[in-house]
Amino acid sequence: MTRYLFTNGTVITMEHEADQHEACAVIDGAIAGVGNPAQMKKILASDYAEIDMNGGTLLPGFTDCHLHMVLSTFFTMNLDLAKTASIKELMTIIQGRVKQVEPGKWLLGMRFREDDYAEGRMPTLSELDEATPDNPLVLLRHDGHSALVNSVALKAAGITIDTPDPEGGIIEKKDGMLTGVLKELAMQPVISAMPIPEMEEFRRGCMEFVRRLLSYGVVCVHNIMQTGADGPSGDLGPFEIPIFKLFEPEIPIRSYPMIAAPDTAEAVKVISEQFGGERKNGRLVGGALKVFVDGTFGSRTAYFTEDYHDQPGERGMLVNSLESLKQLVCTAQDEGIQVAVHAIGDRGVSEMVDIFLEAQKVYGKKGLRHRIEHAGMIASELFPKIREAQLILSFQPSFIVSEGSWMKTRVGERLSRVYPIRSAIDQGIPVCGGSDSPIEEPNVMEGVWGTVIRDGFTSDQALSVFEALSLYTRWAAFASFQEGVRGTITPGLPADLVVLDKNPLTVPPGALKDIQAVRTVIGGETVWER
Repeated sequence: MTRYLFTNGTVITMEHEADQHEACAVIDGAIAGVGNPAQMKKILASDYAEIDMNGGTLLPGFTDCHLHMVLSTFFTMNLDLAKTASIKELMTIIQGRVKQVEPGKWLLGMRFREDDYAEGRMPTLSELDEATPDNPLVLLRHDGHSALVNSVALKAAGITIDTPDPEGGIIEKKDGMLTGVLKELAMQPVISAMPIPEMEEFRRGCMEFVRRLLSYGVVCVHNIMQTGADGPSGDLGPFEIPIFKLFEPEIPIRSYPMIAAPDTAEAVKVISEQFGGERKNGRLVGGALKVFVDGTFGSRTAYFTEDYHDQPGERGMLVNSLESLKQLVCTAQDEGIQVAVHAIGDRGVSEMVDIFLEAQKVYGKKGLRHRIEHAGMIASELFPKIREAQLILSFQPSFIVSEGSWMKTRVGERLSRVYPIRSAIDQGIPVCGGSDSPIEEPNVMEGVWGTVIRDGFTSDQALSVFEALSLYTRWAAFASFQEGVRGTITPGLPADLVVLDKNPLTVPPGALKDIQAVRTVIGGETVWER
């Protein structure tokens, strides 16, 4: 028997805010009890190891409810441009990498954000070509829904001035010339032209990313993977599941698959055959079908009811037709599989709510806990319909952290409708939280800080600290039908835990983002320690 006593700290069970204790007992990978040290020692009896929390705080391990594991691994192996503050700095970094590689090798940078650049604009195609004349260059915007590429990459992808916009995408042109900007599905030819790394290189990147997740206290991820080339991973998509399955034995983090497939039958097959999904009471348990409606705020491709504030006449776009989305949702409702749909613009969200309600009217509700991923902007009058459809809103608090400096320029007076987590909770609508890594860093405590402070957003949508923690614990468990498995420190549940260096319920709100994980535990065993 393996027995542990967590002591000298605070235990927050997340059952409810007042449920706090001094110690926790773990036996054979499961929670055995919470209480004071003397009570826990009686439960443990003898031959236990004591884990001194040094005044820290024990919480249920965190779940990231929206993350691309394989794509995050791929990005880990390339340039992270999130902290670049100007085009000049960006070009310096790119030119430095060019000197390190041979001509012809593809260069990938991600998470640049021109809204924060001193120049206040995108780099031009000529600037990219001057910096990288002999190497294909692909720069993915912070939101992952736009790319800026050089002429060598455009040539490799077969994109010319005469290439028409694909359905669900835009090849940007100005004055009869390509700008190098590709939006939504127009990115796929370039992404697909990039060579796939060697497996050993991928393994190293995967283990590095897993260590990062563990360092944030993440013990479970809702893992988005493609079965084909349609989606953000391009031609990497068909390899995502095989790559993940190859490395899965080395990954201690638990995974709930969300499968982006061309049809419901394929998603059901993958979840059943490769991830142990099984039917219970007319429902497929063990995963979800992932679909896409629109784009993002940053790329102005989220589907709006009214114009973008900073670009009159632009209302975003659908990346799939409403008819095809309706067919997917209806077959999923009939099959009994959860659907997780990317919808950010208010019209995109509204259209999907109507589709869910229509499918439920025909096939019954079935308690499938369908999810709106991102739920970027929601009109207040839509909440009753969301509640009627029994939907979960899966928010990304990390977006709140990264988009506050420019969001008002995109949406104007509609700012209070953006990421309306408070309104959803007050309306009795289930919510959960994730990072959308590799778009954002999967730093849970920074996300908690973002939902409490909401810097750059309206404060009326702010959460309490306990509510913010719930996004990644008990509410996250509900979003994947795992409330009886994780999300709270409850006797009998697996001991998936995180020790933080400070108590998030007692520090000043501004200090939440500075709290660090010091120990991450999965199945009762320490898998990472600072």
